[in-house]
Amino acid sequence: MIEPVRVTTAEAGDRAAFEAAHAELGAAATRYAAVILGAERRSALADVMQDAWTRAWAAWPPAEMARRDAWLFRIVRNRCLDEHRRGRRRTRSLDTCDDLAAGDDPAASALADEALRLLAGLPGPMREALWLRAVDDRSYADIAALQAVPIGTVMSRIHSARRRLSRELGR
Repeated sequence: MIEPVRVTTAEAGDRAAFEAAHAELGAAATRYAAVILGAERRSALADVMQDAWTRAWAAWPPAEMARRDAWLFRIVRNRCLDEHRRGRRRTRSLDTCDDLAAGDDPAASALADEALRLLAGLPGPMREALWLRAVDDRSYADIAALQAVPIGTVMSRIHSARRRLSRELGR
């Protein structure tokens, strides 16, 4: 006879907190991964996110729950970088990424398509920093921690990305 798995109250609380974190941050983390991967195939994105959430669950709960978002995004980022290192870089255009599009409004959709096209033209670290700041509204300190670089480097990347995009929009 197989014994049922007994779950303690603490484990049940951890699971509920993890599920709440997944519900709150899942979509943003997936968009973030898509930006880092730089137009990776949908199936690879799903695999990366599955592995990232599995790793997050294995280490749950984070030591600093106040910095939980940054901790989770760091896991996602590291898993994306692992994917790049493996050399399994099968790409598709960012502007075809339905998950990032603006929805049913044709004007908003055209604007989103153009923004994604311009964003795809930036180098990876610049694209990531700008996305985190402009779209995900992360602080410079959070971005620096996620990218493992000094805050000055983050500021420089964001400034350079904005200048490039501004020049491109001026054309």
